[in-house]
Amino acid sequence: MTTESTKWRGVAVVGALMLGAFAFNTTENLPIGILNLMSDDLGQSLSAIGLLVSGYGLTVALVSVPIATMTRSVPRRLVLCVLLATLFLASVVAALVSSYWVLLASRLVTAMAQALFWAVMGPSRSACFPRASAGAS
Repeated sequence: MTTESTKWRGVAVVGALMLGAFAFNTTENLPIGILNLMSDDLGQSLSAIGLLVSGYGLTVALVSVPIATMTRSVPRRLVLCVLLATLFLASVVAALVSSYWVLLASRLVTAMAQALFWAVMGPSRSACFPRASAGAS
């Protein structure tokens, strides 16, 4: 592989990681603006619907270090592919099933995937480029 193709491969990987980060952040925060609508549609109290957001954030905070430790020997490329597939599948389930408990479960699964995504994304991004091209040395 030439240096130029390696550079563009790194740019493509960083772009894919950026889209993954955008998708995870959107999934985490999107319900905040529609809590009232979700409460009406699912027939749940506003506080129960709020748990879909706060439970997500709490799950990310609690499982990020343990899940990163458990998967540190797994290749990062495989981990990232599984995490993005998990995000996709959990989002499809959340969109198609109109049950509060299924929605809560799918959001918690997505939260666990996001917790590991942030732990794996940084090193994966850094590995795409030579150390000399890093910001400050």
